[in-house]
Amino acid sequence: MWLRQTPSAPWPGRRSGHTFTLVPSAFGCGTTGVLAFGKGSTSYHADAMALALKDASWSRPTLHGKAVVARWQHAAQALSDRRAVLLTGGLDPQGNSLWDPLLLDISSGNAAEAVWHWCSVINTGESPQPRA
Repeated sequence: MWLRQTPSAPWPGRRSGHTFTLVPSAFGCGTTGVLAFGKGSTSYHADAMALALKDASWSRPTLHGKAVVARWQHAAQALSDRRAVLLTGGLDPQGNSLWDPLLLDISSGNAAEAVWHWCSVINTGESPQPRA
């Protein structure tokens, strides 16, 4: 059964080429969706937001760590420990293919007062070619 909910502010606005990754039991409050990056009508985004599905409440966690390049058409996957999301690939605002895997550590805080950390992923093997 579909249920329409009205999300709370601040909401991320319309965008395309973003990812929305479900993270079960994040913050101990049920399933949370992590929205990352994407292209708005006039700009590209280098952000991440959380949506608590139980009450449709958006939050904008404090982001620390490596500055990230705005991107769209990338891929994202929640890791099995439910404490991080792996992002890779995509296109930068100039249309260049990216290959800089990023890890978003979402383990700190709770949904309302989260502090997330961007981390670089150290590749020890041969990297595949950039792709979008």
